[in-house]
Amino acid sequence: MNYLLDTAPWINGVKEPTTLPDRVRQLLGDESEVFGLADISLWEVATLAAKGRIDLGLPIRDWFRRAVAANLHVFPISAEIAAAAQDCPADFPGDPADRLIVATAKVHRLTLITADACIRDAALVPTLFYKWRPMRRGMR
Repeated sequence: MNYLLDTAPWINGVKEPTTLPDRVRQLLGDESEVFGLADISLWEVATLAAKGRIDLGLPIRDWFRRAVAANLHVFPISAEIAAAAQDCPADFPGDPADRLIVATAKVHRLTLITADACIRDAALVPTLFYKWRPMRRGMR
């Protein structure tokens, strides 16, 4: 395992893979690769769906059954990850989920796949950054 998925690439990889750049889509399509996911991403998706900020097209439990694939390892928050999240500098975005995701990548020495420029620019962990391009209406 070499990569940890940030929440957005995980959602987009399942829901709208064509919004991902070819290099990311090809990487995620490699079924021999195992990807990591911070468990806080599960909560983030459930919260976004409950607030109506994302439409998963399925009830959350059904979406999770589809999205938590066999080649996805969900990392629980450990004491080491919680401590590493507090090591983020003061100017790092205050979103606790972002801090825990970055800390998970750091503790497990993984490259974080993200479209979040703030995470990339912080340079706390290696990133595979891409610019997200949302799907245009009418294209599916």
